[in-house]
Amino acid sequence: MVSRKKPVSRKTQGRAGAVVLLALVVLSALPFLQTLHFQLVWDDPLLLGEVGRVAGPGGVPALFASDFRLASDRPLGYYRPLTTTSLWLQIRDVWRTHGADVPPATARALHALNLVLHMLCTVLVWLIIRRWVHDPWVAGLGAALFAVHPVHVEPVAFVSARTDLLAAVFVLGSLVCWMDAGSSVGRRRVVAIAAGLVLALAGPLAKEQALLLPVVLLAWSFLLPEGKQAGTRRTRLVLSALWVLPVAIALALRARVMSSQPEPGFGFEAASFFHTGLPALLLYVKLWILPWPLNGYYTVDALAVRLPVVMGFAAIILLIVVAVRGGRSRETMASLCVFLVFLLPVLRLLPLGGAVAAERFLYLPSAGLALITSLALVAFERSRSSRITSRGVIGAAIVVCMLLSVRGARPWASDASLYAHMVRVSPRAAPAHRGLAQVYTVAKRYPEAARECRQAIQLDPGFADAYELLGVVSARQADYATAHQAFDAALRLAPNRATIHSNLGVLAANEGKLDEAVRCFRRAAELAPGFADAHYKLGFALLVSGDVEGARKEAAILDRLDPSQANALRQRIAQQAASGQPEGAPRP
Repeated sequence: MVSRKKPVSRKTQGRAGAVVLLALVVLSALPFLQTLHFQLVWDDPLLLGEVGRVAGPGGVPALFASDFRLASDRPLGYYRPLTTTSLWLQIRDVWRTHGADVPPATARALHALNLVLHMLCTVLVWLIIRRWVHDPWVAGLGAALFAVHPVHVEPVAFVSARTDLLAAVFVLGSLVCWMDAGSSVGRRRVVAIAAGLVLALAGPLAKEQALLLPVVLLAWSFLLPEGKQAGTRRTRLVLSALWVLPVAIALALRARVMSSQPEPGFGFEAASFFHTGLPALLLYVKLWILPWPLNGYYTVDALAVRLPVVMGFAAIILLIVVAVRGGRSRETMASLCVFLVFLLPVLRLLPLGGAVAAERFLYLPSAGLALITSLALVAFERSRSSRITSRGVIGAAIVVCMLLSVRGARPWASDASLYAHMVRVSPRAAPAHRGLAQVYTVAKRYPEAARECRQAIQLDPGFADAYELLGVVSARQADYATAHQAFDAALRLAPNRATIHSNLGVLAANEGKLDEAVRCFRRAAELAPGFADAHYKLGFALLVSGDVEGARKEAAILDRLDPSQANALRQRIAQQAASGQPEGAPRP
């Protein structure tokens, strides 16, 4: 028997909406509050160092005139100035004294902003669902699943994943404005259009994924039913055409900066798409339904179609069928469009490098899955018994997801816990073993570090980073023969890698070959003029060799690259002047 719900007044709905909104803000924060005490991990120090190198002398305008990279000699082909600007504004006050080695208070602030961005995304997802689902509690359950989902641990806990959070805030915010502009008139429409266009411009400047927003809007123009909540199709098409303008501006800005940078090749790669793209798509679907175990680094082995993947895919199909049969076919297709379109860039349609899959890639696309889940939930609202059952199931899923998120975030507390977790969950990932080797190196556990380097090389014989770190570890153990072999192998794989030449300079200095060390450091500085560590070691080597004026010149260069290293080098110059004796050789 179908139960008829009494009509709810607008005032009551407004109160319920406020309560749901407050609950969502709290829910989205609870599992991730622990990240405020986490260290910076993985690529975070590299990214902050590169941001400081660019913005230190030139400020924010320099970031808009530079590409996005983790090291000055390793271009990635990305242009994300809003992401780097947000990082610079948080570290600029401590940059002169600490460089990329930021104090705990700054690390806490970096993590806090990531958390705030996630809370904003949760609210925006709820606002979109509310356009299609009148009951604020039902819409709140779908948004709550987005708020606490374990697949969002990586983008929240990993400062370098701010690109995904910012892009999602701008894209979802622009979607809300587009919907509001389609259904409103007068001044409100003007404000919605203006705000939506600004957000649409900001999105691609945070991550390239947002360039596809006009595709989603065009699809929504045809898919969504006409009415008070979405406007007419003609109005939506006109608005979608307007939304192309900010994307075109973002592309022009990118082209101006990237014209001198090597771009990835373009062209459809069918083999790569079918070999890794489609299996990755199935993995992302599985992660929404069965989000365990979490993995910081996925290899091709993780893309194998196993029973959990099949179960996840079947569950999503079931949700889509339920939503469609519940009379929400158009909204369901629009939600599916969000998921698929924003996932396209990482499905190997183009020859891009990097990981075959990553949980942070699913952040924005998962908003579409949250919409589908909410629409399926609406279909169960027709009778009292099914309503209680469906809400109970979703409520239980939210609790389980929250617990899994709390547990899943813990490995991101430090490099040591993160890389140990990566090796345990993905033992065939060479970067995981190399990362654990770096942790052992910092802890001066050199035999374990060498073992992990060799494991990484065995898994990936073309992994230059592993050879390079093996050379550093061997030099630390005074095994200079092995160090030379490792560095030579690294140079064969990456002859223009500045860090390898710098480490060769350290090895030469340790062997008493000071002239050779100076040559290596100069070569490293030539290959990567923004490589602060190479300039510091060159200045130190020049100081040891008696060229005090040359050391002072390197300190002057470091003033704009890394003021903390400039101060350290000047202190050494002053100490040598006071003692009258040259210091020892530089050490990595």
